[in-house]
Amino acid sequence: MAGVAGVTSADAAADVDASADSFCHPTPELGGMATDNLYVNALVGAAVTVVFSFLGVSPLLGGAAAGYLERRDGGRVGAIAGVFATVPMLGVLALFGVLIGFLGFGDPFSAIGLLVLAALFAAVYTIALSTVGGVLGVYLAEEFRE
Repeated sequence: MAGVAGVTSADAAADVDASADSFCHPTPELGGMATDNLYVNALVGAAVTVVFSFLGVSPLLGGAAAGYLERRDGGRVGAIAGVFATVPMLGVLALFGVLIGFLGFGDPFSAIGLLVLAALFAAVYTIALSTVGGVLGVYLAEEFRE
């Protein structure tokens, strides 16, 4: 059935659906910052985590940035951001391990055990806080949506 100016109700419904989708997930063409690529948003969150690594809650901030950009599925994007951010942190731990080995502190086997425990703690800490941050980021994106 044709409506005003030859627009059918199906066309109007499609326009409403398209505008609602762009409202919830702004695209770069419309001036928004969110992308539809989960891994790009996770990499941005991991970069935020690494840049603010001098803060104790940097994984929370990185996960929140990823969740805010993703605007859906915050736990998943936050966890992926945490995994991506864990890689450089494990590199730093490996550097400290090599430094401890060259300086000759303690028994090499106990140093390796300590490094494994530190790596496990860093990974769990980073991924868990990033996951919580991702959920928080989605909440903030929905709360402050324009």
